[in-house]
Amino acid sequence: QFRLFVSRIKSGGGGDFAEDVLGGINQVLELDWDSVRDTTRVMIHFGDAPPHGRIYGHRLDDYPGGHPLDPSLSELFCLMKQMNIDMYFGRINGECDKMVTEFEKHHPIQVMNAEDPKDISKVVRDSVTKSVSVATASVTSSRAGPRLPLDKSLRNDDKLPILDCTVKTLEYPDSIDDIR
Repeated sequence: QFRLFVSRIKSGGGGDFAEDVLGGINQVLELDWDSVRDTTRVMIHFGDAPPHGRIYGHRLDDYPGGHPLDPSLSELFCLMKQMNIDMYFGRINGECDKMVTEFEKHHPIQVMNAEDPKDISKVVRDSVTKSVSVATASVTSSRAGPRLPLDKSLRNDDKLPILDCTVKTLEYPDSIDDIR
C-alpha cells in the first residue's frame, strides 16, 4: 500500500535549487506538540538542498534574500528552544553545510550521515536514542533518591515498576527502485 501511494506522488513546481526549509520547520513547530508534553521531542530533518537565501551559499535561488513568508532563524530557533525540541540533521550531501553552520548559531544541531538510504533508519534510531538518553539522564540526576547501579548483580529489578510501551519498527527501502 505504501509503495502504491508513493508511486502516485508527482513532484512539480520550483525551478530553483533552494527549498523552503524554514517554512517546513515552521510548519513542524505548529504541530500539536502539547499532546506530547512529558516526552522527548525530536525533529529530524533530512536535506540535500539549502533554504532560500544567499547566506546558505547557493546561487540558483529565486529568493536570494530569503523567502518573504519565512520567519527569521532567531524566531524559529527561539521557539524550538522554548518547546524543548532536539534537532537532528540527516546530511545527504554537502549542499547544506552552510545552512547547518548558520542554524548552529541559533540552536545546537546534531548532524548525522544519511548519504546512503540504508543509513536512514540508523539516523532516526540514533537521533531518538540520544535524545531519550539525555532526557533520562537529566531527569534521573534531578530526582532525589538512590541511583540504579549498572551492575545487574547489585540491583533488585523485581522491585522496579512495570510500564507498558509500544515498540514500532520501520523497514526502509534499500534504494528508490524498491519503492516503485
